[in-house]
Amino acid sequence: MIRGIVFDLDGVLAALNLDMNVLQERLKEVFEARIEAEKMLSACEKLAMEDFERYKNALNALDNVELDAIDETMEIFPETKSVLERLREDYELVLVTLQGKIPAYKVLDILGVRDFFKAVFTREDSFSRQEQIKLAIDYLDLQCDEILVVGDRRNDVHCARNLGCKALIIKRPYKEMHGMTVISSLEEIPKEIENINKENKIQD
Repeated sequence: MIRGIVFDLDGVLAALNLDMNVLQERLKEVFEARIEAEKMLSACEKLAMEDFERYKNALNALDNVELDAIDETMEIFPETKSVLERLREDYELVLVTLQGKIPAYKVLDILGVRDFFKAVFTREDSFSRQEQIKLAIDYLDLQCDEILVVGDRRNDVHCARNLGCKALIIKRPYKEMHGMTVISSLEEIPKEIENINKENKIQD
C-alpha cells in the first residue's frame, strides 16, 4: 500500500528550461575549464572535498543560473497545484531535487505548494539521486515498498527500484519507455497508485 510519494522538481512539477551553455560558462569561471553538462554535479561534489571556497562559488553560480531561469524561462504545469493538493490528503509528500535549496523553495513558493511537502532534499544534502531518495525514505519512516517515486528520467526510476520503491516516470508529451510505467500528466498518479495497490494485494 502506497503511503508516501517522493517527487522530483524540474520536469515533474515545473520545467526550468535551463540554458546549459550559460551554466557551463558560469562554472567555467570557477573551474577555469569548460565542464561537460553531464559531469557538472560530479565535478562540484569533488570540489567540495578539495576546495570548499571554490565549491561554494560553484553552488552560487548554479543557483544564479537557476534563479534566472525561474524568472525568464520556467514553464509551470497547470495541474501541479491541484493534484498535489489532493494527494497530500492521503499521502506523505517529500521533494528531492538536484536544484539548490534557494531556487527550489522559490519554485515551490511560485507554485503555491511549499507547505504541501513534509521535507525537501536538495543538492546541498546530496548530489546523488539515490541518496536523496534514501534520505526521503528515512525521513518518512515507511517501508520502501510503501513509497512511490515520481521522476522524469530513467535514473530516477533505477534509483527508486534499487532501494525497493515503486516508480513512475513522467514524459510530456507521452513517450513509451521499455520496462517503465510512463505517465504524461500528474493527474494520472491516483490511478497508477490504485493499480500498484491492486498488484500488491494480488501478490500478497
